[in-house]
Amino acid sequence: MKFNVASKDICSNCGKTEAAELRNCSACRLVKYCSVDCQRAHRNQHKKACKQRAAELEHDRKLFGSGLVNKETCPVCFLKIPVDPTQQEKPKNDAEMIAGLQERADSGSAAAMYELGIKYALGMIHEEDYVSRKQNRSDEGDAPSKFQLGIVYMDGEFGMPKNTDIALQLWNEAADLGHTESKFRLGAFYEEEDDDVDRAIVLYEEAAMEGHIVARYKLGCIEVEYGCSSRAVRHFAVGAKMGNDDCLNALEAMTAEGDATAKEYEDALDG
Repeated sequence: MKFNVASKDICSNCGKTEAAELRNCSACRLVKYCSVDCQRAHRNQHKKACKQRAAELEHDRKLFGSGLVNKETCPVCFLKIPVDPTQQEKPKNDAEMIAGLQERADSGSAAAMYELGIKYALGMIHEEDYVSRKQNRSDEGDAPSKFQLGIVYMDGEFGMPKNTDIALQLWNEAADLGHTESKFRLGAFYEEEDDDVDRAIVLYEEAAMEGHIVARYKLGCIEVEYGCSSRAVRHFAVGAKMGNDDCLNALEAMTAEGDATAKEYEDALDG
């Protein structure tokens, strides 16, 4: 007789219940055995589930152990990294200033993107120049430009026709090049517009492991909806320690409801 049900107090091969003699399967920790002989005897029956669970554990190790620092924060104090004006050469004119901002934005600087937005709003940059520049850099394989051009098509900005298919294609190309924000935007689209949560989770996880805080928050929310409180707590705790208020508030709510411990909440507050 084989004991197939994983239990904390029974050998999965012979059914022995002496807890002192039982040892976890080191790979999956799903089952226990009373001896090496029992483990070997049960190997063929157990190996498929063991391999699957071991892969899940390794995935979670990476998911909850990676992307713990926001890319725009100091890795020591976790505060926003300020730009030291004394270390920057002042631009000679507006054109040089805009070119410098564009270069920083193309490298992924959120602050530079924000400043560029102001310049566009003030009419200091022509829409045609922006689209043309992004198209040229996108054609050259520049991931940030593919992402930004994707936004243009997704929202129908700068006089361009709205085209979701082109936007998704550009974001997928950028994601394949390792662009984190593109992975997040794709995940959000598949979750909110396409109702494909499984596909969204894969993209959110990739973005979260690369330090995307909102993706981490989204994963926590999905786990709450799925009833996986323990995984939701882990996501929210990571996000809270990275300084995300939404994650901290969610963790506080779960603590109040008894789904998270006071220690988990306090640890998140301490960062």
